[in-house]
Amino acid sequence: MFCPSSTQPGVKFGDIFYLEHPEIDLSSRNIRKFQDMIFMMYLVKENNQTSEESSLSLRGQILRIPKNNLFLFLGSPRVTSFSDLQEKGMHFSDIAAHDVTRDLILFNQQRIAEVELTRQLEQKQEELRTLMRELEIEKAKTDSLLYSMLPKQVANLLREGKTVHAGEYNEVTILFSDVVKFTDICSRCKPLQIVHLLNEMYTKFDKLTTVHDVYKVETIGDAYMVVGGIPVPTELHATNICKFALDQIEAVADVKTPNCSDESIKIRVGIHSGPVVAGVVGLKMPRYCLFGDTVNTASRMESHGVQGRIHLSENVLR
Repeated sequence: MFCPSSTQPGVKFGDIFYLEHPEIDLSSRNIRKFQDMIFMMYLVKENNQTSEESSLSLRGQILRIPKNNLFLFLGSPRVTSFSDLQEKGMHFSDIAAHDVTRDLILFNQQRIAEVELTRQLEQKQEELRTLMRELEIEKAKTDSLLYSMLPKQVANLLREGKTVHAGEYNEVTILFSDVVKFTDICSRCKPLQIVHLLNEMYTKFDKLTTVHDVYKVETIGDAYMVVGGIPVPTELHATNICKFALDQIEAVADVKTPNCSDESIKIRVGIHSGPVVAGVVGLKMPRYCLFGDTVNTASRMESHGVQGRIHLSENVLR
C-alpha cells in the first residue's frame, strides 16, 4: 500500500497529499471553482520512507458528489515509461485498463526504443565511416606500393583481373647507369653502409623519375634502368631521358662514399633509342620487363661509357 496513513481516523487530505497544481488553497470553494482543471499532487512521504525513495505523483480531476457532500479525486500516476514505474515501485498492471496512462507509457516506451535504435544506427554509421576512412588510407598505401612495382595503367588492369598483353613499341629510349668501381667500394665498406649508400642514391633517382615522366624498370645491384615512352607513348621520350640523366649526374654529387666524406660517388650513364617488346612477367611477383636489342645496346652504351659522362647512341639524337 502506497499510503498506509490514509486508513487512520482523523487524517486530513493535506496530511496525505501536497497540491502541486493549481497553486490554490485546497478548500471546497476553490475545488468547485477549478473543477474543470487537471489537479497535480503527490503523496507526502511517510515516516518509514527513506529520502532516496521517490514520492508517488498523481494527476487527475476532482469531482464533487452533492448527494454525500464529498469530493472524489480520479487520478493516475504521473509516469511515462517502465523505468518510472520501477522507480515508483509499481507494475504496469497497477494502472487501470481504461487509463490513457497505459497508452502513454507504451507510446513513450516505443519512442525510447526508436531513439535508442537511431542512436545505435548513428554509432554504427560513424564506425563505418571511420572504417571507410581507414580503408581509403590503406588502399592509398597499397596503390602506392603497387604503382612502384608496375606502371599505373598495367597495375589497374591486373587489379581488375584483366590480362595484360605484351606490346610492341617502335620507339622508346632506355637509360642504364651504374656506380664506377662499385666492387672496390664494397670491399672497403660494411654491408650496412652499402645498403645506406644505394638507398640514398636510388631515393634521389626515384624522385627524378616523377619529375621527368620516365618509368623506372628495375635496379640490379648498383645498376639503375629507366625508360621513356613506356607504357604511355610520347614523342619526348628521348628528351625526358636526357634531362633525367643530367639531373642524375648532378644528384650523385651529394652522395658521399662511405668512410670517405670528401669523395663523391661517380656513375656512368648510357642511353639508346629503338624498338622494344614490353610485358608483365611472372605471377607471384610480377615485373614489367623490356626485351629486345635496344635493351642490350643501352646496356653496352653504359658499360663502355666514361664516369661522370652520358654516353649517347646516334639513335637518341634523331
